[in-house]
Amino acid sequence: MTDLNPSRIRGIAFRSILAAAFLFAAEPAGAWWERPSDHAGLSEALATGDYAAARQMLRRLADDGDMLAQTLLAEFYLNEIGLTQNLNLAIAWLEEAAGQGSIHAMLRLGEIHKWQGAMLTGGQLHSAWPVAVEWFARAAEAGSAEGAFHAGQIYATRMVSRVSDTLSSEEEDALAQQYLLQAAAAGHARAQFRLAVMNRREPNHVDRLREAAQSQDGIDAQGMLAVAPGSLRDEISPRELYFWSLVTQRNLEITENHWVPILDHATAEDFVGFVEEAAEPLTAAERSEVEAEVDAFVADWIDPRPR
Repeated sequence: MTDLNPSRIRGIAFRSILAAAFLFAAEPAGAWWERPSDHAGLSEALATGDYAAARQMLRRLADDGDMLAQTLLAEFYLNEIGLTQNLNLAIAWLEEAAGQGSIHAMLRLGEIHKWQGAMLTGGQLHSAWPVAVEWFARAAEAGSAEGAFHAGQIYATRMVSRVSDTLSSEEEDALAQQYLLQAAAAGHARAQFRLAVMNRREPNHVDRLREAAQSQDGIDAQGMLAVAPGSLRDEISPRELYFWSLVTQRNLEITENHWVPILDHATAEDFVGFVEEAAEPLTAAERSEVEAEVDAFVADWIDPRPR
């Protein structure tokens, strides 16, 4: 079993335990919630915060081979829900679930090893990178766009060839393109953005950015189009520049904080100057038209902040 650093793993943005429970909605017929006693007892334990009882029920189900109970039990161990954190047991249960085809478990294993790979050991890159990319690749092969994105990201940074002789840097570049294209084809905004950056010398570079910027998740591409560094500024009209500046500012208002290209960590206030600068060449009527377009563009966006 891989020895992971608990303090580093605690830094992973874990999903809440109740959110993880929604994983069970995808389990095939014959699942635990179709057995009334299991459903009622576990639901009540989670709702009342009786995590010790929930853990006992999950352990019984997990021992019986229930894939999603194994996944949720691993989350209990990762998050210290009603028990002491135990990374080895969490990984063991995730591996059990992944072996049965749980995409969530594959992604979580990839996340854990990715964070471990980000740590330096004796000045050397950590050998967990190949393990992380293997789990993400397995998730991608099972149809996960998120898995394909993370596999592509790791290959794009050439982390595997830097810690292992199993791949050349050229082979990693090809795999990066392959997995990012898979994720992008599924509408993954960050994969679309990453491809646009990687292929910025191609003629369709700006079109790739525009495609990536179409959803709320595309704030990276939105910010790039709004800031429009270097030669990118020559390919974007003043009207479009104002549009993306307002879109990015609106997205930052909703999410409060987010990484934006060029600006590092940015807030809506940081974008005021970009919006004002972009508005200068436009008439009042043009600004009003663009602002109406932005209102329509973001109309269906959801504020993810808890209420």
